[in-house]
Amino acid sequence: MDPPHTIVQLYKDLETRPLLKSLKFVVYLGADLDREVGDDLCEYTKLTSIIGSTETGPQPDIQPIDRKLWYTHDYVPENGNRMELVPNSGIMGDGSDDLYELVLERSPGKERSYFQSAFWNPMLKDETRVDTKEMYSPVKDLDGRTRWQFSARKDDLTKLSWLAKFHATEIETRIRQHPEVSNVFVGGEGRPTPYVIIEPRGGVKDEKTFLDLLYYGVIAHSSGDRIEEIRIPKETVMLAKKEKPFRLSAKQTVLRRVVEADYEEEIEEAYGRLERANGARVSIK
Repeated sequence: MDPPHTIVQLYKDLETRPLLKSLKFVVYLGADLDREVGDDLCEYTKLTSIIGSTETGPQPDIQPIDRKLWYTHDYVPENGNRMELVPNSGIMGDGSDDLYELVLERSPGKERSYFQSAFWNPMLKDETRVDTKEMYSPVKDLDGRTRWQFSARKDDLTKLSWLAKFHATEIETRIRQHPEVSNVFVGGEGRPTPYVIIEPRGGVKDEKTFLDLLYYGVIAHSSGDRIEEIRIPKETVMLAKKEKPFRLSAKQTVLRRVVEADYEEEIEEAYGRLERANGARVSIK
C-alpha cells in the first residue's frame, strides 16, 4: 500500500516502470493518483483506492468492470452507505453538477455488522447515521451500474467575492501531485480570485524560478476546468516560509483555519500585488 506520489515517482523512472506494471495489484490511499499515470497503469495492474477515515474506518469497495474507472467507487451494500444529493453544491450554479454526500446508516437489529466499521467506533456507538461530508459525482460502469467519483469535502466549497464557487481540495490535489510539493493550501473565501500557498518538499535555492516552474507547469492548469473565469493569478501564488510550516492535525491533514491565520499578512500582500498588477495592466491599455 503506497501514497500516490510514490507510485508516480516509480512510474516516471523508466527503470522501475516495468516493475510497477508487472504487479498484480496496487493499492493507494491518502490522495488522488495522477489520472494520466493511472489510466496507463490500469491496463497492466489492478488499481485500488482506499477511502476511509480514523472515525469511520475503511469503506469496502467493489471493483469496476471498466478498468478505466479505476478512480471510482462502488461501496458494498452491507456498508450501509447511501448517496444524498446536496443542492447547490456544484460550482456551475444551475444544479447540473451538484454533488452527493456519502451517508452511512446503521443496519437494523442489535448485532453490529463487521462491514460497518464506523459504528464500532465508541464515539459513534449510539449513532444511527454518520454524515461523512465526502462529496461524490455519479459515473456509469459498462453494465449501467452507478459508481461514484470522489470530488471534494462538503466543507471546502469556497465562494469568491463575485459569487463564483470552487472546491479548494480539487485544486490542492492536482498541485500536490507534483514531486517537489510537500503540501499546498488553496483559499479565497470572499476574495476576487483564489490564492495558493505551497510548502516545498525540499530546500529552494531560487524561489522565483521555482514558482515560475510550478505556476506555468501545474497551477495555471489546475483551475478553470468548469468555469472559465476562475483562474489563479500568479500574484496570489506564494511559498510557505521555513519558520512557518503548515500546522497539521493528528491525521496529518492541514489545519485550514490555523494556516490561514498564520499567513494572514502574506495573503494580504499577495492581493496587494494583484491589485497593483491589474492597475498597471489597465494603464497600459
